[in-house]
Amino acid sequence: MKKSLGIIIIIVVAVATAACAAYLLINQQDQPSQQETILIGHFVSPETAPSVVYLKNDETEEEQAIPVENGTFTLAIPHDKTNILTAYYEKDSTSWGESFVPDCDTVRYEIAEQTLSEVIVPESSLNFELMDFIDFCEEWYDRFQQGQADIAELMEYSNRLVDEHPDDFLGFAGFIYASQELPEEEWMALKNKLAPEIQAKQYIQKRVNNFEKQHETGNGSMFKDFEAEQPDGTVMHFSDFVGRGKYVLVDFWASWCGPCIRETPYIRAAYDKYYGEQFDVLGVAVWDEPENTLKAVSEHGIVWNVMCNAQDEPGDLYGFSSIPTIFLFGPDGTLLVREGLRGDAIMDTLAVYLGEDGF
Repeated sequence: MKKSLGIIIIIVVAVATAACAAYLLINQQDQPSQQETILIGHFVSPETAPSVVYLKNDETEEEQAIPVENGTFTLAIPHDKTNILTAYYEKDSTSWGESFVPDCDTVRYEIAEQTLSEVIVPESSLNFELMDFIDFCEEWYDRFQQGQADIAELMEYSNRLVDEHPDDFLGFAGFIYASQELPEEEWMALKNKLAPEIQAKQYIQKRVNNFEKQHETGNGSMFKDFEAEQPDGTVMHFSDFVGRGKYVLVDFWASWCGPCIRETPYIRAAYDKYYGEQFDVLGVAVWDEPENTLKAVSEHGIVWNVMCNAQDEPGDLYGFSSIPTIFLFGPDGTLLVREGLRGDAIMDTLAVYLGEDGF
């Protein structure tokens, strides 16, 4: 399961809320030539409009407040076809949000309560093609769930976007889908099709850094230490458990991660068979709220030690961005196995190092 977050799926789904809106065409030639996108929003019922609408840059996460006067807001935004912005508001129990690429002269929203009744953008805008891609992804996923579509169809569309839009957000969106399961060499080759300004995006640079960290922390490398404050205020160190004379199976997980929870019975079986003077298990909760971690520990009968609140640091150190991620460390802290420890493979691997019969 992928992290949050923050990430595409994350990025592409962020604009999916516009799928129910009517995108109306205006002739780009009828608009004044400019280097800014004028964002205009109008609330159909001004009396219920918020006093402020916010504009969020999804790349930098910076926000800007836009005053709403007489039910209308407007803002000039520099053109940027490489990025996506989100206009939104929250007022009492109501909220609204809409994402767009600022690549055209004007983007107009007509807002009726929490719904978008109309969007007006130029025909040449990337927003039209981006919406086509989102519609395709949603339709493909429905067919995929019914066994009527395969991954190759999605990959073909996504790769075409990379080829046709190497220097804008649409190519970036296609890259995120097309690169999900690629090995490093193929991932790098696809990345190199993108323009430098797209390659510089945080999502891509984070993945490049992850590959580098994976090489640094490959099998045979010594463990990297980190710490995390626990719910009781104490500070727990990774080195409190790893490198202390035992084999240690380390499970990086989170309470919200279904695949992580499904690994619990396999880890429990390994713990029950091998726990002792030569073997231990450590759970490390990442990208999770400590109270949710403790609740999951209780609900799922996790009896081994758990480090709460580790958040981003383990992924940054060891170069992973998805969970569950399970490692096996040797008694001296050497990382023995960092790939393939899922399901029955956990017990099979432990048998190699600890014997078939346990202790």
